[in-house]
Amino acid sequence: MINENKIYSVSDATTLIKSVLEMNIPPIWVEGEISSWMRATSGHSYFNLKDSSSLLPTVMWKQSAQSLLFKPEDGMKVRVLGKITVYEKSGKYQMIASQLQPLGIGDLYQEFELLKKRLAEEGLFDDERKMEIPRYPFNIGVVTSSKGAVIADIKNVLNRRAPHVNVILESTRVQGEGAAEEIVSAIEKFNRKGNVDLLIIGRGGGSIEDLWAFNEEIVARAIAASKLPIISAVGHETDYSISDFVADLRAPTPSAAAELAAPKYDDLLEHFDSLEKAICDSISEQIRDFERMLDDYDRKYSWEQFNKMLVEEEEKISAIFEVLKISEDHLLNIFELKSNLAVGRLDSLNPLAVLERGYSIVISERNENIITNANQLSENDGIRIKLHVGKLTADVREVSNGL
Repeated sequence: MINENKIYSVSDATTLIKSVLEMNIPPIWVEGEISSWMRATSGHSYFNLKDSSSLLPTVMWKQSAQSLLFKPEDGMKVRVLGKITVYEKSGKYQMIASQLQPLGIGDLYQEFELLKKRLAEEGLFDDERKMEIPRYPFNIGVVTSSKGAVIADIKNVLNRRAPHVNVILESTRVQGEGAAEEIVSAIEKFNRKGNVDLLIIGRGGGSIEDLWAFNEEIVARAIAASKLPIISAVGHETDYSISDFVADLRAPTPSAAAELAAPKYDDLLEHFDSLEKAICDSISEQIRDFERMLDDYDRKYSWEQFNKMLVEEEEKISAIFEVLKISEDHLLNIFELKSNLAVGRLDSLNPLAVLERGYSIVISERNENIITNANQLSENDGIRIKLHVGKLTADVREVSNGL
C-alpha cells in the first residue's frame, strides 16, 4: 500500500515502482522493430523494441538467447514475450525477454517445435545412438552448395590444419524447394560409395526460412540412418536446426566443423611420435622378458649341458655337409665323363681329323664346289687338293666313273 504522507528515498521509490509494475503487469507479447541490437561478451543480448512513436528497452539473458533459432538484426520485425520491470540503477523500465520470434513465421516455429518433440521421443537425439567422429580422417565428404562460401571456408581450414586430408564435395541446393531432397540424396550417395570417413553437412547463416531445408523430417531421418558419422554445421553459432540435434556432432559454424573434423597436422605427428615411443618401449620390455627367460634357463640348465647340446647339433650339421660333399664329387665325375664323350664325338666329326688319316678334299677351280663325284669334272679341268699338311693344284687328265 502506498503511503501518501511517507517520504521515500530514491531507492525506495524505484523499488516501489518496480514492485507495482511487476505485480500488475504479467508477461506480455509485444510486437515491434529491433534497433541497437548488441550481444555482450557475457552472452546477454541488449536491444530496443520500437514502433513509429515509442521505444521499449529490452534485455534477453544468456540462457534465453542461446535458444534462439535465428540471428536477430536491426530493422527486423519481431514478437517478444517478456516481463516489464525496472532497472533500479538507472531508474528506467525495461522488458526482460524470454522468447523472441520473427513476425510472420510463427507457424514455422510451431512446426519446428512439434517435429523436434516427436523425433526426440523416438530417440533420434539420444547420445547412445550417435557415432564417434573418426580421430584421424583422410577423406571428408561435404554436402553443401558449390556456390556458397561454406566449401571455401572448410577447404581453407583443412588446408591450414590438415593438408593431408582430401575433401570430396557433393553439391546441393541448401534452401528453397527441392533442397531437402538433394541433401538426402547426397547423404545416401556417400553412404553407398563409402569413399569418405565422415560427412559435414551445412550452409551459412540466414533466416529460419533460409535454413528450413535442414529442419525437414526427411533430412533428419537420412542423418539418423547414415552409416557414416555426420557433423552438422548449419548457420551461425546462435542458429539451431533439427539436423544439429540428430547429427553425431553439432558445429557452431562450417569453419568450426572443419576444425572439429580433423586434428592439426602437427598434432598428428606428435601422435605418431608417441606411438613410436610406445612401440620402442614395448620392444624393450619384450627384450627384457627374453633376458629374464634366458636367466631362468641358465639357472635351470647348466652351461655345460647347453654346450653339449651345441656340439651335438654341430656334429649333425657336419655330417650333413659331408653327405653334400660326396654328392657334389659324384656329380662332378658324371659331368666330366659326359664332357669327354662329347669331345670325342666332336673330334670324330672334325674334317681335319679325317685328313690326318690320309684322306684329302678336292675342290673345282671352275665353281669352287667340293668334288664328291667324278661326273662333276671333265678332262683338263683345274682342281685344288687339300691335304692334312699343305695343298696341291692339278689338272684332270682322265675322268672315270669306276672305282
